[in-house]
Amino acid sequence: MATADAGGSVKLWNPASASVVTEVRWQQTALTALSWSPRGEVLAAGGRDGKIRLLRNASLADTTELSSSDSEVRSLSWNADGTAIAAGYADNRVRLWDARGALQKEILPQAGGGSLVHFSPGGEMLAAAGYNKDVSVLSADGGRLLRKLEGGHEISPDILSWSPDGRWLLSASSGLSLSASLHREARLNVWNSRNGEIYRTIRQVEGNLESSAWSVDSRLLALGHSSGRVEIWNVENNLQLYTFPLHNGGVTQLAWSPDEKVLASVGRDKRLSFVTLDVDLWLEHARRIVNRELGHEEWQEYLGNEPYAPSFLNEAGR
Repeated sequence: MATADAGGSVKLWNPASASVVTEVRWQQTALTALSWSPRGEVLAAGGRDGKIRLLRNASLADTTELSSSDSEVRSLSWNADGTAIAAGYADNRVRLWDARGALQKEILPQAGGGSLVHFSPGGEMLAAAGYNKDVSVLSADGGRLLRKLEGGHEISPDILSWSPDGRWLLSASSGLSLSASLHREARLNVWNSRNGEIYRTIRQVEGNLESSAWSVDSRLLALGHSSGRVEIWNVENNLQLYTFPLHNGGVTQLAWSPDEKVLASVGRDKRLSFVTLDVDLWLEHARRIVNRELGHEEWQEYLGNEPYAPSFLNEAGR
């Protein structure tokens, strides 16, 4: 696992021991975006100085620097085979680079550019947002605007990501609603990538959304809030399954383990947290603490919408 921070550090972590394996630092450079290539061979780090660093080995010592702008790098996304990387900048331009660091194309805001970019899982499309309230879906080479997803937000989105199976495109915005009540609102839209229509909308009035992460099977969606809590939703059923108060301050990054049993989060409190989502382990831990079965109300409080199955505890205790 890799993290980057405003102090200019990139760290590689061992999740099992929660320890730092390798660290590199660029002085006076706040890092604002981070993305692994699909096979984990190259780590791209974007900064407030407009530069992108490509780090090519486990020691992070082999570095290629890409620079074509003084505008802050807001987002990075690799295509499916790792041959190209898209960068979204604060000036709402998108630049496409090949894996060797050669600039291939620049997409202007009015042509569908934006500060947020994300390649579709198959690599055939590139989503961009941030220039206005809409989301643009472009061809992978940035040459054609395929679709505009309109009417989903009152303000420009600040979160954008495809589900791993490519069925859904997530866009989320946070800020003051322009409605008569004038409240702070987070709005999350899940778009159907086939027809460009909104499949599901989640509105949350409390605080701002700062991060999101799809589970590997595209069934679950983790959301990080400015309050420090993390929520896990079942998108198809529109159910909030769990809520965890993990940080003092906003949750800036979320990532699932490949087996979907661990969710990692990074917060503005400079803490890296790991939550075990293996229900069987939770149940065994609960049995050891209380030395009895959980009651129905306790089950709902701690395990949310998991089906009530106290017999498991009896079997686990044998």
